[in-house]
This record gives sequence, C-alpha cells and structure tokens, in this order.
Amino acid sequence: MEIEHRVLISIAGLTTTSLTTTSLTTTSLTTTKEFKLTSDDARTNDNYALRHACEEGHLDVAKWLVDEFKLTAKDARSKNNHASVESHANGHHHIFRWLVSRFDLE
Repeated sequence: MEIEHRVLISIAGLTTTSLTTTSLTTTSLTTTKEFKLTSDDARTNDNYALRHACEEGHLDVAKWLVDEFKLTAKDARSKNNHASVESHANGHHHIFRWLVSRFDLE
C-alpha cells in the first residue's frame, strides 16, 4: 500500500507543491493516545467524565472510570442522577441498567 502526501507551500505569493510517496508493508496502523487522569480530574464538575460517558453511550469508559477511581453511588447520583437519566433518555438502556444495578439506584 502506498500513501501519497502532498504539501502545498505558499510563501510571499510563490507556490510550490511537494510530493512524497511512502510504501507501507503493514496492513494496519494503530494510534494510541495517552493521558494522565487523577481521581480529582475524574470527579471534576460534578463527575462530568462519568456523566458524559453514560450520556454518550460509552459503557466501557464508564466502567473504567468507576473501577479506576473508585466512584461511588454518590458520584453516580451527582447532578440529580444525570448519568442515569441522560443515558436512558438517549436510548443507552444497557448503561442505565448497569448504573441501577451497580449503584443500587432507585
């Protein structure tokens, strides 16, 4: 597989094009992003990370946040049960059921 990179360079009205061709012998590329998240970060803004993960349907992220940062039922209930209410409203019923079961929400 070949990838072409075309770069258009324009300096003071002069324009030139650069072409680079790269041959790849692998069939897949993997990109990894790494960041550091603290327990305080996970609980910032009334547990925004958990609320957003649940609201957007990211069960794997929600589970990771709960396990990694030891989030509690109090965390899950922040902002008037926002995580469970919004996960249900957005059709992520599997997340809603997980929250209710995990944190014994009523």
